[in-house]
Amino acid sequence: MNRQTRPASAEIPPRGSRDRALSWHLALLCLALILPVLILAAVLAWSYVGSEQRRMTQEGLRAAHDVVAASDRKLAGLIAATEILSLSRALQEDDLDAFDRQARDVFRRLGINVVLRDLNSRQVVNTRLPHGAPLPTNVDAETDRLVLETRRPAVSNLLIGGVTRKPLFIVNVPVFKGNDIAYFLNLSLEPESIRELVMGMDRPAGWTIVVADRRGSIIAQSGKGDEVVGTPLPRPLWDDIRGGDGILGERVVAPPDEKALVAFDRSDLSGWVALVMLPSAHTTAPLRHSLMGLSTLAAGMLVLAAVLALVFSRRIERPVGRLALEAERLGQGEAVRLLETVVREVNMLSATLSEAAAKRHRAETALRESEERYRALASATREGVAIHSRWRVIEANTAFWTMFGYASRDDVVGHRPLHFIPSFARQAAIADARKEMDEPFQSVGQRPDGSIFPIELCTRFIVYQGQPMWVEVVRDLTVQKATEAALRDGEARLQLAQAAGGVGTWDWDALRGVATCSESYCRLYGLDPQSQGHQSPEAWLAQVHPDDRERVMELRQAAMASGRLESEYRIVRPDGSVRWIVDRGLAMYDSTGRLIRFLGANVDVTEARLAEERLRELQSQLLHASRLSAMGEMTAALAHELNQPLGAAANFLNAARIALTGDEPDSRERALARLDRATQQTLRAGAILRRLRSFVAHGDIDRRIVRTRPLVEDAVALALVGARDPELRTRLDFGSEDPAILVDAIQIQQVVFNLVKNAIEATEGHHPREITVATRVTSDDEVEISVADNGPGLPDDGGMLFRPFATTKAEGLGIGLSICRAIVDAHGGRLWAEERPGGGAVFLFTVPAARKKEVTDDERSHHPRGG
Repeated sequence: MNRQTRPASAEIPPRGSRDRALSWHLALLCLALILPVLILAAVLAWSYVGSEQRRMTQEGLRAAHDVVAASDRKLAGLIAATEILSLSRALQEDDLDAFDRQARDVFRRLGINVVLRDLNSRQVVNTRLPHGAPLPTNVDAETDRLVLETRRPAVSNLLIGGVTRKPLFIVNVPVFKGNDIAYFLNLSLEPESIRELVMGMDRPAGWTIVVADRRGSIIAQSGKGDEVVGTPLPRPLWDDIRGGDGILGERVVAPPDEKALVAFDRSDLSGWVALVMLPSAHTTAPLRHSLMGLSTLAAGMLVLAAVLALVFSRRIERPVGRLALEAERLGQGEAVRLLETVVREVNMLSATLSEAAAKRHRAETALRESEERYRALASATREGVAIHSRWRVIEANTAFWTMFGYASRDDVVGHRPLHFIPSFARQAAIADARKEMDEPFQSVGQRPDGSIFPIELCTRFIVYQGQPMWVEVVRDLTVQKATEAALRDGEARLQLAQAAGGVGTWDWDALRGVATCSESYCRLYGLDPQSQGHQSPEAWLAQVHPDDRERVMELRQAAMASGRLESEYRIVRPDGSVRWIVDRGLAMYDSTGRLIRFLGANVDVTEARLAEERLRELQSQLLHASRLSAMGEMTAALAHELNQPLGAAANFLNAARIALTGDEPDSRERALARLDRATQQTLRAGAILRRLRSFVAHGDIDRRIVRTRPLVEDAVALALVGARDPELRTRLDFGSEDPAILVDAIQIQQVVFNLVKNAIEATEGHHPREITVATRVTSDDEVEISVADNGPGLPDDGGMLFRPFATTKAEGLGIGLSICRAIVDAHGGRLWAEERPGGGAVFLFTVPAARKKEVTDDERSHHPRGG
């Protein structure tokens, strides 16, 4: 390349943001020498402060342990005294007057209030009130439940006394009669007793000790009186310490909204928490002192480094400036003069530059001769080729500068090779070039507009006329990478679709007799997803259910001939579970008709099978319930029919009695005739009853405790069978509860079934069709179930809806809603209809809720405890 034709300004790079004065570099060197010392000092200071903080937090944790131990000792003594009092003979013999005297003696001697409550939380003895005075109801449900569950004493959270109306806590001890708990015996104590214990703890100045109950309410705090009792701990702090014990680290505590190190411990006896808060100002004071001293030292050393750098730079800058002028002469192709300065290295570099100027002249002459031949050769290839020497591009072919988005060769010559690679990829490219010398490796290129594209690089070292050079061969991988990405995306979407749909695919190579199975196929059959699945038909057939193997093999043989496979069979997984599989496949043949490949997909339909069986069972039960409900309506109609023969029979019998008491000569004959007439009417009534009895196949209503949600879900699912309109949207709203109800499940499902069916029919012709089924607890004894639709709403005469044989449907019998009302009435509930806001109708009915005791007894009967 002809350098003599280029201006001198092109040879000397312009001053940029990276150019720094020599004094700056010397100052940086001094800083590099000083910085490790400063870092070491900072590390030592930080280590010292950390050890101080750990020591103080450990002391805080020990203080929390001591508070918990002291409170446990006090509470254990109270529990022991209460347990001794619970063994009183007066309590065992239910002599409450005698026990009242004993309790009042304890109150006088110890100053501790004694309360005796029955299992319904009614107070029967309270030493704070005169004997015989009305006693309040003291309800501490949480502690009572804990005592009943564990059958052991428990300590309550902070609560408000029923008599004193002040904060207090109680020691709750069960009173046993035999193996059963007969009473709750309580000792009531004021938080002052715990505060005295906290104030008696030895603690450093500034530390705060807090005792809180299981809900986070403050029982006692050092340095505070009654004004903090009962106030909650800050919510974030309580969330951090809920459960476990230990050291939290630095937290903001309130009051007074300042940071503190928090250590806490939890009592196994009462569940209370003892917190020790260490103000952060106490722990960070050593750090502040260390940092101030370190900052002063660092400032002094930096000033000294700047002065030394300035002094030494002045001695070096002048020789270096003269050397720069000679280097510029070298860039212009002129001879370089030898320098004699006070810096030996500058003199040596001057000699080297002089020799380089002579060699350059000789090399440029030879280079110009071969330049044209090289350009012709480089332009013939599609790959970009660039040659660089001494980290400057000296030549590039057309493919190179067009690939990188430049307009001409001159736009790339003179740049560093790394100029064409983005900064984030340069280190990796250098490492790969050194490791993969003469071998291609992949990286990314950068165009002047900032766009990034993938490339393949191959770096080769050559020596041309004694000059070391590197040849970069670059290939654009944009099209190749896009093709690979599309292929990966397609494979990922296929695997995702298979996993989401539960579809397993298999591919059997008939020529080699080897099968390839997907990961979802392996999971379907209970095999290791990393395995290859079934490698042969024999391995697959071993997992087919023995009862289905013969039929499946016949279908496979037929599929070999027809080219299509579709079968349904059971498989047995390695864990013994049985699943239903739908298997579909397609055969592929060569030009001679020989089977070469068989592709297929398996789908697990076990859940659909089970759902179908469940729906058939529910349909059968609900049909019977409908028949039974219809019988109730028929009974109401038959009552009227029975009233006539039975009333007539009564009249005939009365007339016969009058005739027998009369004196007429034919009174006996008239009485017999009337008795015959009464007999006929009685036989008529019996025939009517026999017809009614033959209609009933089940017994009386069988009420059981069931959960509302599964009952409603099953009825709605059955009602939606066959409703395949895509615009039909059904929403179930169960709230946050699943209450237990005491009903005949089949009959209540019949009511929900009928109401949902009516709603589906009512929404026909509306777009969209919306049905909402909701449940909610209206009281402790009642649960409400509603079915809402966006249909035409209620008729003008809404009172006719629930009458038998009253209907607005062209083909309806008009007994569905009357049957539903009869079922709900039989359960002690009520059924009614309302207009739905926004259009449509809402049908609501109530059923009795199961009491908590009944639910508990029912669960115990189904889950008896051993021992």
